[in-house]
Amino acid sequence: MSTAATSTSSAWAPEAADRLLALAGLGLSTVLGILKSHGGVLQVESQPGLGTVFRLYFPAVAAAEAGVPSAAAPAQPRGRGETVLVIEDEDGVRAVVRDLLTAFGYAVLVASDGPEGLAIYREEPGRIHAVVTDMMMPAMQGPEVIAQLRATNPDVRIVAMSGMLDDYDDAWAGPGGRLAFVQKPMTGRALVRALQQVLGAGTVAG
Repeated sequence: MSTAATSTSSAWAPEAADRLLALAGLGLSTVLGILKSHGGVLQVESQPGLGTVFRLYFPAVAAAEAGVPSAAAPAQPRGRGETVLVIEDEDGVRAVVRDLLTAFGYAVLVASDGPEGLAIYREEPGRIHAVVTDMMMPAMQGPEVIAQLRATNPDVRIVAMSGMLDDYDDAWAGPGGRLAFVQKPMTGRALVRALQQVLGAGTVAG
């Protein structure tokens, strides 16, 4: 299985190829971490004047193999069609998280920044079971997104992605386990585990 994300900004110079992860920041590192955790690979094609294409390849799994959990690696819990809203400003990360969660049985909505994500959530808060949001975005930072989501629905379930988790403690997350943090760059397993955690948390006492 494969997917691709295209950037029309300036292409990478050939001599920068070996420093691609450092130059691209946590976004590309996160994509690569998720890919590797599922046995995938990343291919980058960059041409001056045309931009850059990131091709993501995931290994195919035969139906017979998919139904037999490995003794060394227990089967990852799967979703049951729950709707998850992903708020992430980096195109590549957003595409990978969307495809990963879809593959694990979730229905996925996506937003490219906080204001768009809040607009989607406010349209149908009862339809969306959980929100996965980046904590550092240009239009609106993650903490403000979370505060406004909670103002709309105190029982909202949230997974927050950040490269600087030291800035957030358990008290900030609030009681009840309805908010979980994952460290960027992250693996797909860590993201799905955090999502399972918040979906399984109790409701707010009325």
